[in-house]
Amino acid sequence: MRHPIQRILAATDFSEHAMRAKKRAAMLCEQLGDRTLELLAVREDQRPAETPMAMDGASMVIEKPVVEETLNILKRICIDLQDDYWISFEAFVRIGRPVAEIIARADETEAELIVVGAHGSDHIGDLFLGNVANRLLRMTTRPLLIVKNEPVNCYREVLIPVDFSPDSKCAAELALRIAPEAHVTFLHTSQVWFEAQMLQAGVPKGVIRQYRNEAADEARRSLDLFIGELKPAPHSYSRVIESGSPVEMISDYADGIQPDLIAMGKHGGSQVQERLLGSVTRRAAHRAFCDVLVAMSSDRQRGMKILVN
Repeated sequence: MRHPIQRILAATDFSEHAMRAKKRAAMLCEQLGDRTLELLAVREDQRPAETPMAMDGASMVIEKPVVEETLNILKRICIDLQDDYWISFEAFVRIGRPVAEIIARADETEAELIVVGAHGSDHIGDLFLGNVANRLLRMTTRPLLIVKNEPVNCYREVLIPVDFSPDSKCAAELALRIAPEAHVTFLHTSQVWFEAQMLQAGVPKGVIRQYRNEAADEARRSLDLFIGELKPAPHSYSRVIESGSPVEMISDYADGIQPDLIAMGKHGGSQVQERLLGSVTRRAAHRAFCDVLVAMSSDRQRGMKILVN
């Protein structure tokens, strides 16, 4: 039995996309039996970096009304949400840089999921993801749910691109937890490394086709093992092997099945593939029209924290 998510943190800047994120987070809390949702608003620290330490006391006096005003707005949002969702809310306000403060609060509370909107109140300069969501995608070690659409129902159709890495498995496990009623499609894109070089070298197409078939057979066995270890029952699920560029295949397949959630690992399975597959996740997240869940394995989380500290 999968253990329930204990703590969800929804960050907001009061934009329309942030409101969608709060609703999705509340829906998840109600659905999963986690009866308390934390809402966090971060107000930018407007003090210049060279502000003398002696000014800190005066700054706190100036910031206090801002915090109180923001907290009152959050509390009103909580009251409105309680009309639709049978859960409790906790509201917090922090002053600082949004990404740093969201990560710090998630670490303090050991949040198992951070939920943010795809765009903020100002998404100039990024046509696909807002600045905060984009930077969180790169910087946080905790699972991140980027909400792009207005939540209507629980997740019904989930696409899980699989590269067999620990991060990919972590994302799949979390997706099964937050979408217990969904049909799940496990998608693996099989590639023959150096295929382009073989074509340029004049290797016969029949030989290359044989390499493709062998790669697909090996991928099929690996995918069966991957799914078997997850034990996805009682979910209904499909398994798909495609050949081609991962980003293109994820995008094309998503266009076909219209998922409401795509769940991906943050990085790939080897140091050689790390940059490529990390890039695949970021690019696929940008191109997706639906909500996106990105997760990192616990071992990698610990390794990242050691590096940071």
